[in-house]
Amino acid sequence: MGRISTPGSSFLTPWIKLQSVLAWVSGKDFRPWIFTGFYGNLVPNLRKYSWELLSRIRRNFKGAWLVAGDFNEIVSTTEKHGGGDRSPIAMSRFREVLDYCKLIDFADVKSEFTWCKGRGSNVIMERLDRCLCDEEWFKLFPDANVSLLEWGGSDHRPVLINLYLHNKGAKIGNKERKTRFHFEEAWCSDSKCKNIIDNIWLNNDHCRSSLDLKRKIKKCGNALFEWNKEQRIEFGKQLKEARKRLTDLGDVLEVKKSFSVNTKYFHPKASNRRKKNEVFGINDESGIWQEKEDVVREIFYQHFTKLFTSSSPDQNLIEEALNGMDPRVTQEDNSMLLENFTAEEVINAVKNMNPSKAPREDGLPALFYKKFWSSLKSEIWQARNSWVPW
Repeated sequence: MGRISTPGSSFLTPWIKLQSVLAWVSGKDFRPWIFTGFYGNLVPNLRKYSWELLSRIRRNFKGAWLVAGDFNEIVSTTEKHGGGDRSPIAMSRFREVLDYCKLIDFADVKSEFTWCKGRGSNVIMERLDRCLCDEEWFKLFPDANVSLLEWGGSDHRPVLINLYLHNKGAKIGNKERKTRFHFEEAWCSDSKCKNIIDNIWLNNDHCRSSLDLKRKIKKCGNALFEWNKEQRIEFGKQLKEARKRLTDLGDVLEVKKSFSVNTKYFHPKASNRRKKNEVFGINDESGIWQEKEDVVREIFYQHFTKLFTSSSPDQNLIEEALNGMDPRVTQEDNSMLLENFTAEEVINAVKNMNPSKAPREDGLPALFYKKFWSSLKSEIWQARNSWVPW
């Protein structure tokens, strides 16, 4: 038994006894799409008829397509634990029909088993149940994901497909994404990027405090963001002109063919990476699921504020606790720790930072500071004595 859910609606689809169940899904603000609940024949020699049926459904129905069910087959040996080996030919035929139908396995996690038989050392586990879609359906639901529920009375785990339709009345596939500025490594080799940075950091508006430094960093990020937008517009014009030239040369058909093949492979991969990095919701302190952006932001803010804020314990209790401990920091060590930062320490800290790891909210990673340190160091050094947490 499987379940597909959307905010405000859900339905259960039986696929255990029937070869397939076909449904046309439509509704208000919905672009219609096709759902197939599928069951692969339990007898290996008869399973080819199941693949023929799946192929016939693909040929006879056009449009966005979602297929989910117990296929009674795996695509590779990594989807099996215990028991005898699966037939390589049978697995190959399964992969072939998936390729023919152009079906994508859009689950984030593909390593969990969905079927179990036996106990102890004799246990056999396989990934027989899966949810697949074509490229058109994936474009409609780029945030859709598959999760497995806990084992119940069946030897199969229930499969849950969540379509993540957050905005009431919003059309499927039209979820607006906010653009977040992030410094790109490719910009380092562009002289215009360096000119923008130099114009901001080498002017007479010097940093005298950490707040001045933060303001200048933000100003630099905003300037680079606007420059990047202009670059993208210009790149779009160049790309349009290049396509026109290709059309004039008569090579456009071959180019389109190559572009289509690459897009069909890379777009689902990129979209999967994107959705893995997105937070759709979170449980609040009462255990209630929250999805509104401002509410989710506040939950994170309150959690970490509480985590890193002192509970203001009684000072006498602190002293009493410390009296029972031997000091680990000597007076000499403490004096060294209280000294001002030296230029060498700051330079070494910058050099040792990973260039591409998570940047701050301003979108500037360590790479920005390492690559343009000669332009930045003077202002950063002037603000050093008043550094406070940003």
